[in-house]
This record gives sequence, C-alpha cells and structure tokens, in this order.
Amino acid sequence: MPSPAHEALDVARDTPLSWSPGDFAAKHNVYLGTQFEDVNNASAENGAGLLASQGQEGTSFDPGRLDFGQTYYWRVDEVNGAPDFTVYKGDVWNFTAEPFSIAIMDVSATASSALGANNGPEKVVDGSGLNALDQHGIAASDMWLSGPGDPAVWIQFAFDKAYKLDEMWVWNSNQTIEPFLGFGAKDVTIETSTDAEAWTALAGIPPFAQAPGAEGYEHNTTVAFGGVTARYVRVSIGGGYGFVPQYGLSEVRFYSIPTLATLPHPVAGSLNVAPDLTLSWRRDGREAGQHEIYLGPDPNNLPQVGSVSESSFATLSENLDLIQTYYWRVDEVNDAEIPSTWVGHVWNFTTADSIVIDGMEGYKDEEFFEIWATWVDGFDDPANNGAIVGAVPSLGDFSPETTIVYGGGQSLPIHFDNSGAPRSEATRSFDAAQDWSKHGVQGLVLSFQGSLANTGGRLYVKINDTQVVYDGDQTDLMRIGWHKWYIDLAALPAATRGAVNSLTIGIDSGGTGVVYIDDILLTPDARELITPAELGPEGLVAYYPFDGDFQDASGNGLHGTGMGGALGGPLFEPGQSGQAISLDGAGQYVEITGYQGISAVDGVQWPFSISN
Repeated sequence: MPSPAHEALDVARDTPLSWSPGDFAAKHNVYLGTQFEDVNNASAENGAGLLASQGQEGTSFDPGRLDFGQTYYWRVDEVNGAPDFTVYKGDVWNFTAEPFSIAIMDVSATASSALGANNGPEKVVDGSGLNALDQHGIAASDMWLSGPGDPAVWIQFAFDKAYKLDEMWVWNSNQTIEPFLGFGAKDVTIETSTDAEAWTALAGIPPFAQAPGAEGYEHNTTVAFGGVTARYVRVSIGGGYGFVPQYGLSEVRFYSIPTLATLPHPVAGSLNVAPDLTLSWRRDGREAGQHEIYLGPDPNNLPQVGSVSESSFATLSENLDLIQTYYWRVDEVNDAEIPSTWVGHVWNFTTADSIVIDGMEGYKDEEFFEIWATWVDGFDDPANNGAIVGAVPSLGDFSPETTIVYGGGQSLPIHFDNSGAPRSEATRSFDAAQDWSKHGVQGLVLSFQGSLANTGGRLYVKINDTQVVYDGDQTDLMRIGWHKWYIDLAALPAATRGAVNSLTIGIDSGGTGVVYIDDILLTPDARELITPAELGPEGLVAYYPFDGDFQDASGNGLHGTGMGGALGGPLFEPGQSGQAISLDGAGQYVEITGYQGISAVDGVQWPFSISN
C-alpha cells in the first residue's frame, strides 16, 4: 500500500513516500516524476532524472520539499535477493501536493443595489450556478445585478477574519444576452481594508474579461493581491460591456496564503492521549520564520512553552498530567512581515487516565513476537527459576492465554513450580529506562488471577531490584476471579521510580500452579480509587456467603429461601471465594423475608428478592 494514497490530494510538501514491501523483496528502486509516461517507462538503465533511489533496503523515501500544487507520479520496483536479483515492476501511483493558496470559505457580500430579491449580492459568493467543474450557467437568478439608476455601483466582500490574500477569481455576468447587451463589469477599482474604514486601492487591476453568455463558463479573470492583508474587499465598477449602466457578476472566489497552522495532531478534541506526545501541524504560514508554541490547562491563559522552526514540537512531557485537558496553539511569526505575528487557533486534547506498561495484546506465536521472548522465564535456568510462560507449556504451547483474560483478548500465564527452585519469576526488561515519576503517577496496578488447583506461594513484583510483596490475602493465588493489586510508587526509592529498567513478577515461598497477569499500568489515582478497603462490621444489615445455603451470616437473621425453577431454586458452584449461587435466568431467585419491625434498611424495601 502506498503512502500518500493513490490519487491523494492536498499532500503536505514535506511528506515522505512509503510503501508495504513484497514478501521476497530485498531492495527497492524508486522512481518519481511529474509525467506519467516518464515514470512508467523508467528503469535502472534509462531513468536518469527520475531515479529517486536505487537498490535501497528501507521502505520509505524522502523526496525533499515538493512544489506547490504539483501532481507527482511514482513507482517502486521490488528487487529480489541473490542469486537472481529479479526486478518486479511496480504500479504507477500519483498524488498532488498542497496548493500555495486555499479558498476562503466564510465570505459574505453586500452591494450598492440589486435588481431584485433573486439577484442579490449573496449570489456572487454562494456557489449558485456553478457545477462540480467550477463552470457557471446562464440563469439570471444565479447572478448579482445592480439596480437601475445606481450612480455608483459597488459590491463589497467581508471575511470572517483578516487573511493574507493571494488571488481573486472572477466569473463575470453570464446571461445569454452578454454578447449583445452585456451586464458584465469591465473597468473596476478594487480596495482592501482591515477595518472597513481605512481603504487602500490595489494597483494594476486588469479589465474584467467578458463572459460568453453560454453554459460551461469557466472563470476568465484572475486578480493578484500580492499577499496584502485584508478582511474587506470592495469592487467599484466604473464601466461594463453594455450601454446600460447596470452591472453584474456571476461568482467571485478569494484565495488566501496560509498564515496559520492547521490540521493539528493530536486532532482537536482528542481523548486518551498519551502524555509523552509530540505536537505537530500542517500548512504553517508560507512566510513564517518561527512557530511559537503555547500550551496549558487554561485556554484563556496559555504560557509559551517553546519556539521552533519546523512543524512539530516535542512537549515538555514531564509537565503533562494524566486525566487532564490541555489547550494549545501555534502562532506564526516573521519579524520581516506586517503583521509580524499571526495568532493561531486554540486546540485541545485530553490525556489518558493511565499509562499502559503491558496490556499483553501485542504478542503472538511468531518469531520476534513471542510473549516468552519479552517476559523471560526460567526455561534456561530451572534450578534457580521455576517459572515457565505460556498457555499450556506441558503441551508445547507457549503462546499467550486467550480465554482467561481481564481486558482485551490476551493475558500472561506464568506457570510456577517452587518444588525444585527457590522462586519462579518472569522478567520484562525495557529497551530504555522508563520514568515512572512523571505525569502525576501515584501507583502501579496489575490485575491477576490464580487457580483453585494452586498449592500455595507468595506473589511479589520487583521493580529493578526493589521487591514489593503482595499486600492482600496470599490465598488469592488459590482463587479464581480477577484481583487488582495496587503498588504505591511513593514507597519506592526516587532513583528507582525515575529510571525503571526492568519489571519482574514472581512467586516464592513454595507452591505450584499458575497465575495469570493482565493490564499492567501506571495510574494517577490513589489506592482507594483502585482497590477500595473492605467495609467493617459497623452498620452491617445482612451478609450472604452463598456457601451451600442462603443463610444470613451477619447474625441479623435475614435468611433467604431458594425459589423457582424446575430444581426448586438456584444451584451452587465454585466462586471467587468459596461457592456462589447460579441462577438459570428462567425464574429462579432467592427470597429474603423476616426481621420483624423493619420496613426499609438503606433504601431496600423488605421483603426483597435476588434474581437475574
């Protein structure tokens, strides 16, 4: 697949070319040009001037800054390796680079007069009468025409803000009578203004060309503004192509030279953005010498955080917190221009609620993607490390677990056997040290699940060489159901938090079995928001362990009765802790009655029932 996509428009001038390689390609020959035939016929022997890169191993090529509005054709030939070095000719793709100037969309028009309600000045800027090829029709109701007896005919255009104007395209009055009794404007004066009070005349205005008075009329007058800054443009008409002093226009379109950064990344309003991000944008001001970056949580008080000459900025990411909305803008600056600064749009993004260290989703049973290649176990050192990573190692299945998962579609299974080793560990080492002290992070959270067949053990993690033992009930390793473990990072040495090189998950103190690990992440939340503390006995109204019966274990006597279903009430099956009730969804329920004298407790009306 090519990038830019085939026939893509408005491609940034500094976009590199890239592609998906063939299965057997060792190298690539890249051809680039402005004519289809030249690129299609090019080869390593006759591609002089077109051969962008020959025999390159990578799958991308930077052609340098492209020309405005130019359509480019390109081709990638795949070259096999030894011994044959066969060349396979690729398809010819094309794309068009961004234009020098872009149409102004928000334009309104007023005039000194109009012939009638169907011939108002708004007809000149609303696209009426134009087809998809920018060709105008002959219907008078699609054009502006001044009223009779107007002593000074003018039409004025207003934009939503000041623009750096490049060109004005003019479609003159195009009624069928134009060749004989023309209403088209000919001799005009054009003035510009930023405030609609002080006006400056534009020099060198050519006579507006006459329209043919026929369908399919393309604009035939272009007025160059030379980059003048204006919010208002007034066209005064002093003479036309007919003998009646009434004048009209079919359509007018203005093009401006970009002065503001556009197409932000991340896209305005983006959610779940990683705080370690690089801001980037498109279509920076054509004459901008510098881009001033403003960023902060208050859109009305944005501090400047940097100034760059390129169209990207690596944020001061240590200053960005998780779960926070930030606002940013890019001001285009050139001290040699007037005005020297163009204040940009304000965009926003919201950072993620956590940083994923490993969600276990990217692994598969393929070379370089194996989960055991990242989470290194005791396969090569069974005397000291009794851990084996994989779904069913005894059957040679070392792939991720896909059935017992917490989030997504995979988890990390660690089979442990401490009968012949002092511990069982799986360790992930990071290519570069990670800083876990940034972004308002408070804790490391991981989700784990044990097995009813496990025979003991003590769960722990090691961050670098600092060990933290699971502070919950260690018998959770012998239960099914997922548990969240919150590790307070503030308890670790500052040097460890700031440069994490490895993370180890282990089980020691004897025992055999398996533990499943999923969704290891950093969170800005405090412990109580992740693993709420268990309630004490104060205020307890009822407690149902559902361990083989429906008895209330609180001592308040609010016992239940299994009801409904062909078997006379719910059945019991293994639960996360002990047993759980199983409701068939077809009429089974537990009815709670009794406790005379109480009609409602904590909003629960008595009697009540539990059902699904």
